[in-house]
Amino acid sequence: MYFLSFLDSNLISVLAQGRTLFIFLFLSTEIVAQSLFRSGKEYTYSYNAISSTGVLVPSNAASSWNLHGKLVIHAEDDFITIQLQSLKTNMHNGNVKKVIEDIDIYDDAVELLKPFRLSYNKGLIENFSTETEPAWTTNIKRSIAGILQLDLFNLEKEIAFHSSEINHYGKCDIDYIVSSEDDSRLIRKSFDPRMCIGHPNRYWSNVPKVQCTDDDQNPILKSSERVYQLKTDGFVHNIISVNASGGIYVQPFQSMGEAHYHFVRQTIELASVKDIANKIITNNLRTTVLQHELPEIDLTQGRGTPDKNFVFKSISHLLDRLSHRLENPGLDTEIHNLHNTTISVLLYYLGMLNRVDLEKAYTRISGTSYKEETIRNMFLEALPQVGSRESALFILDLVQGNEVSDMSAIQLLMRLPFHIKKPDVQLLVSLQSLLALPSKICAEVQNTAILTYGTLIYKTCLVHCPYEMLDDYVRLYLDKFTETTLYEQKMIWLEGLANIQLGKVVEFLEPIATGNNAESRHFRVLAAWASIPTAPLRPDIIYPVYWPILLNKTEHLEMRVAALTLLIVSSPTPNRLISLYWYMQNEPNQHLYNYFYTVLKSMERTTYPCYKRISKIATQFSRVLRVPNNEYMITGNYLIDYQDSLRRFGAMLHGIIIANPSTNIPEVIYVTLNNYASGTHLNHVSLYIKAEGIFHSLATSFENPTNIKDILKEFKLDERMKGPMHLEIITRIQEKTVLCVHWNETNIVEGLKYLSSLSDNIYQTYYNMEFHVNQQRINVPLAIESVQVTDFGTNVRLAMTGTSLFSMRGNFTRDFPGRNNHIILRTSVHGIETIENYNPLVDLWHSAERVQSLHGYLPINITLGLDERPFISYDTLEEHLKTGITVHARTLTSIRGANVRSKLNRICRSCSVSHTVVKSPSSNLQTVNILNVGLPELGDRLQVKIFDCESMISYETLINDIWSFHRSNYQTWPSMKFALIGLHFLDYFTFVPPKGSCGLAAYIEALKSGPSQTKLEYIKSENRHILSLTHHDLQSSQVLHQWNLAGLYEATSWLSDVIKFKATKIVPNERVFKFCVEAERHMPWQWEILSNEPSESYRIKLNFIWGLSDTVKGKCSGSSLSINLIGEISSKQLEESKKASWPYGECKNESEGKRIVSYTNSCYEVSKEMSTLRKYKILAQYENLPESLSKLVWKLYALYDLIGGNSSIARKSDQLAITAIFPKDSNVGELQLNGDKVAIEYNSHFIDLFLTRMRIHKYMEIPLFRMFSSACIITLDSIKSAYNTVYSFAKNSEVILLGQCYDENPRFVLTAANGVYGINVNLTDESGTTRIMADKDRGILYNATSSIQLQSDYAFHKLGTKKIKMGDKAIDILLPNIFLYMRWTQEQVLIFFSNHVLEFSCGICTLDHPNIDRLYEKL
Repeated sequence: MYFLSFLDSNLISVLAQGRTLFIFLFLSTEIVAQSLFRSGKEYTYSYNAISSTGVLVPSNAASSWNLHGKLVIHAEDDFITIQLQSLKTNMHNGNVKKVIEDIDIYDDAVELLKPFRLSYNKGLIENFSTETEPAWTTNIKRSIAGILQLDLFNLEKEIAFHSSEINHYGKCDIDYIVSSEDDSRLIRKSFDPRMCIGHPNRYWSNVPKVQCTDDDQNPILKSSERVYQLKTDGFVHNIISVNASGGIYVQPFQSMGEAHYHFVRQTIELASVKDIANKIITNNLRTTVLQHELPEIDLTQGRGTPDKNFVFKSISHLLDRLSHRLENPGLDTEIHNLHNTTISVLLYYLGMLNRVDLEKAYTRISGTSYKEETIRNMFLEALPQVGSRESALFILDLVQGNEVSDMSAIQLLMRLPFHIKKPDVQLLVSLQSLLALPSKICAEVQNTAILTYGTLIYKTCLVHCPYEMLDDYVRLYLDKFTETTLYEQKMIWLEGLANIQLGKVVEFLEPIATGNNAESRHFRVLAAWASIPTAPLRPDIIYPVYWPILLNKTEHLEMRVAALTLLIVSSPTPNRLISLYWYMQNEPNQHLYNYFYTVLKSMERTTYPCYKRISKIATQFSRVLRVPNNEYMITGNYLIDYQDSLRRFGAMLHGIIIANPSTNIPEVIYVTLNNYASGTHLNHVSLYIKAEGIFHSLATSFENPTNIKDILKEFKLDERMKGPMHLEIITRIQEKTVLCVHWNETNIVEGLKYLSSLSDNIYQTYYNMEFHVNQQRINVPLAIESVQVTDFGTNVRLAMTGTSLFSMRGNFTRDFPGRNNHIILRTSVHGIETIENYNPLVDLWHSAERVQSLHGYLPINITLGLDERPFISYDTLEEHLKTGITVHARTLTSIRGANVRSKLNRICRSCSVSHTVVKSPSSNLQTVNILNVGLPELGDRLQVKIFDCESMISYETLINDIWSFHRSNYQTWPSMKFALIGLHFLDYFTFVPPKGSCGLAAYIEALKSGPSQTKLEYIKSENRHILSLTHHDLQSSQVLHQWNLAGLYEATSWLSDVIKFKATKIVPNERVFKFCVEAERHMPWQWEILSNEPSESYRIKLNFIWGLSDTVKGKCSGSSLSINLIGEISSKQLEESKKASWPYGECKNESEGKRIVSYTNSCYEVSKEMSTLRKYKILAQYENLPESLSKLVWKLYALYDLIGGNSSIARKSDQLAITAIFPKDSNVGELQLNGDKVAIEYNSHFIDLFLTRMRIHKYMEIPLFRMFSSACIITLDSIKSAYNTVYSFAKNSEVILLGQCYDENPRFVLTAANGVYGINVNLTDESGTTRIMADKDRGILYNATSSIQLQSDYAFHKLGTKKIKMGDKAIDILLPNIFLYMRWTQEQVLIFFSNHVLEFSCGICTLDHPNIDRLYEKL
């Protein structure tokens, strides 16, 4: 019992001691598991970091730098102290495999040797402390610190897990993968730095992103990975090695463009572990955040900041360089001169200056010389595109102080808001005085300032501003709009309000659009258009406001069009379009319906990303849409666009046209152009033009010398208010108004009077005036910039920039007997995609770039003479000068910075500053001459060549690459199909040019040395016209080359004429080349307006004779070619005309018993078809053809055989007989060659445009004539108006056909009376009254008091403002001042007039509804 008791007590004691030991060991293991370094130990690691910035295409090349040395770690109980020691560096540019020797780091980079301290919690950094040092140094240490941490807590429990860590990227979600390898473990950590909370990056662009789609690929890919090798000795996890790598990859245009990268690899390997002997000494450590500190304006973070004197000198030097380039004559084709970043560097240095410094820099540009004027122009051009706060304030000073011209002030203000890089509330408040500029400043500048400030509010509040501030600004603009009474000022404040585009702007625009405030219709429309950009965000406001406007049929057409547009844009859903579809089916206004129809048709196949949603729905409706009644109605929505479906760049041209419903003449044109690529709107501009009442006001007479008013009083008239003349122009950039102009009737009339007064003196003014022009434009249309942190803790800058410089300089002087006009046009366009990394060790930048450039040089040195023998002379280029264009693209890696060459001499003598990347080092860059043609007539030579190209791309490959991914939409404008393809080619070479280096030069240079001149002179000798083109030497006056062209025109009869040309080419010591052409034309004509008889054939006979001769005089001899062209009615047309079907049978019935063919729909169609020549013959005979033309004839034979014909008969003859027949309403025709027939397919709509038409139809069938002209038909029993309204014309009644009824000073009135023998017509205008009285078998012409005797010679005779022609059956009167033509016959009167007359006229011819009120009848 005792034994058991003793045993139990000892067992209990042993168990208790064992449990205590177990708990101690467990706790000890837990502590060890959370530690990376053993306290009291010194860890020495080798450290190596390589930072490379390079390209992958056309080959792998990089500009890189390296830092390596020792990383010493002293571990203590609660923290570790780290110090970099024995640091060396090297750098390299070019081939990535090349090895470079190391050097010690610079003395001013020793801050890297200062120690820093870390404290941990379970393997993760809890505290980071450094001494006082520059930010760039701390950033590198932050990167190293972030590497030296592991989530040890989860590491022991999981093989694959996620962990949240804080490193120099911010707070990151990191993927862990743990694997065992021999006696160690490998831990792989990877993450996307962009996803880290607080990821240090800054993005800025002067162009907006495409917000309506997220289909575009992000061109930037960023990644980071750490691979650790750990060994556990039972107490701590020893880090044996770490491989840390991080990359930034830039691949624009859906990864089909450039392939730039920045890659960092840091390697840390354990060298030794020992007890701490001498502790690392630290001084005044301070705790700071582990997150990277991004630079502000100074990207070097104080490492390479230049002093002010250097900046001033650099700016002066850059401006001088730009000016000097404009002074140098000729086109640059040397590669090293084609690419420069002068403008970008100039903007960089200007951004370093404060307000006072900018004023100093500006005032230093003194003097009035040509050079100083040029430099001042370029300084002011660059200033608004600097984008700094200080430059904006300096612009305010210039404008407020009236220190620049009005035009310069407007340009400064227009560009300012689009380039501000850091808009903030403080800057916005500082610029508020733009809203209250001094009264001494012109109104146009003040207006631009108001618009600019509205855009600044948008830019600022889009980033951040208190809501109350935004609301205050919106109310301020609205209050100013309400308080102002002048129309133009109200328009400015309204457009400025629209520019804000945030907050409650849409809500404030709503009462203006609805008209609740009794605002002008024009303001209501502007408010509606201004709501479009934000309409998709606020459909709840758009719906209740604009549906009632659309439903209100009394609303103006433009207001209803704007309402319809807003309803579609705000909610492009099936529900909305179904509602609109059913409503529009019964819409009586055909202009509004045509707009709705063209909206859906134009968007049915659109490729524009922002319209894709509407496109899907529009496609479903397109088949069931009712086709508009009038195909020539011009009101509509016209959209054409294209897209490269693979690379996702494209362009869109969108036009909204709103015509006057009465005249079909456009009153509103709203055009938008948009280019986009890589998810960015590269170019987004729009132009809005409204012109109302222009024709009405111009038609009003300033005097009233006749009794037109008295005549009008005899008829029953309605009342109509004359609308005021109204013209406004609005220009928008990025949907922000930058220019707003309004002219009222007074302004326009005064302007027209002034222009008319110049007509008498304009020639003398031009002839005697002398002046010079010196204008430059600097533009930065594209600037996209991103500053980010690298894996090494340095900064990298990614940028896509486009700059352009355009210059126009010249002198216009007298040079008796002519005027000398010497002007030089020059342009340089540069595009650059770059990724560059800052190397703080040596204060240099390592970059990889893809650069493109376009240079153009066009000197114009001509003398004009406008006296008896008008001439124009051109001085040829000087020797070795070129004029034309050069384009070039290349890829390069570079090292740049201040004193770069001297620094490289110390660090890397073999490194080049710039390295052009080629596919293979052994590549031979090729130059291929495409065209080399002498132009002896001008004394020049035209050359086109491809140069500096590593490999040539075949035309077939290039065309296939573009064509395969070309998607275009041209439903509403089919003729633009080929223009879209051409634009695609242009954009392709702009965005995705050939990889590597390649250039194209097209230029003209002097053919011979020495000054020479080419002179084109016109001489008239009797009935001959002579043109002489002479090229002669200016020193010896010797004629080097001469062409003479003599022309003679003769009318052989009413129906035929002849034109003869004789050209001679004279070159010293060579035989004379003569070329003679004789063209004889027989053109059938019938004086009747319509005819149901087939037209006679149309014939043209051409004779060509050319060859060499010993003398200039005499006939031509040598080779000859005779061609007879015959157009005639086909046999099938004749067969159709004999049938009784419509329209032939109906026309016969309508014209039966009449002396003329009635002007009815059926007879018009008959006459049109009988006047359309559908059969064409070409009869050709030739002798002594040169070999080149003989080959061409044989190629035509081969082509005929290829389409299925047999040319064997034609090959045996020296004559060609070709016949082509194009049947009506068919796409299959017939082609004959010397009797052999073959069927051909064609597009009938396209061919019909080129078919020859006779009689009046050659004019009437022109689309523009159909759009903008009308006809009024008066018969013995009815009048058919321009709108097809039929009015019953009773016997012995008199009516107004057409007249100016609503003006104080009307200019004309046309009346008709249904008399005993026919229709009597009275035409009264400013020159008096002309009457046509119907007699038994003819018409008699009278003036106000007596008859007028004119010969019936079918020729027009001028009578006052009228032109009158007498015929056997008809009298024709032409009124040129209003474009009115009238043909009188006893049975009908036809009036053709321009539609603009309908805007200000009354009468039966203007009726668009039944005349219930008996208007326009004689009282």
